[in-house]
Amino acid sequence: MEEKETPEDGLRREMKEELGIEIEIVRLTGIFGPSYYPFGGQDVYNTDIYYEVKVPDGEIKAVRGSDVAEVGWFDPNNLPDMAFESNTRAIKSWQMDQNKNRAEPAQ
Repeated sequence: MEEKETPEDGLRREMKEELGIEIEIVRLTGIFGPSYYPFGGQDVYNTDIYYEVKVPDGEIKAVRGSDVAEVGWFDPNNLPDMAFESNTRAIKSWQMDQNKNRAEPAQ
């Protein structure tokens, strides 16, 4: 996040910068941390904030010169290895929430 930027505004900005898309934030799905990231020879610890978002229809690809190496869509039950442990924890939390919502009767 940039100075004085909310997490939501930071997410919108990053999606625009890295993928060239405008997103709609659906809900906060979790906050996980501290997470360890070795970076530039330093020990860095982050708190990661995860959101469920809606993305526009059509192809999504990395913006040339961005930090994104590739973009892909995956079955949530058959995901590739995640770069960071917090990613795995966030996805498992989201999956448990999805399963819980399916199990609850509609009112």
